[in-house]
Amino acid sequence: EALRDGFREENGWFDPFGKSPVPKDAVGHGTHTTGTIVGRTNGIGVAPEAQWIACRGCDDDGVCTLNALMRCGQWAFCPTDVNGNNPRCDLAPHVISNSWGAGAGMDYFDETLANWIAV
Repeated sequence: EALRDGFREENGWFDPFGKSPVPKDAVGHGTHTTGTIVGRTNGIGVAPEAQWIACRGCDDDGVCTLNALMRCGQWAFCPTDVNGNNPRCDLAPHVISNSWGAGAGMDYFDETLANWIAV
């Protein structure tokens, strides 16, 4: 409920696992962090008037594969529709929040981060 009205439907969701045409968070972590940022109920979000988009980086068991995370990172740079078509780079987010963890020295995401920063 706190997130429903802030979701941007146009090029606003991508599931690299191809299982859900609408936003889905099987373990609740993404919902929690998104609510902290844009939640609109009872003053829970720090930016309640902001719109949000999302990409599912983790599967139903909470396993976040390198392939899915990279696809999500690339998608955020130029969001597509739910089928991965019709890219709209003009709809790229102004702010990106990720709550992903990895071991020390993991640099697999450095190029994607550099691209986000360059924009």
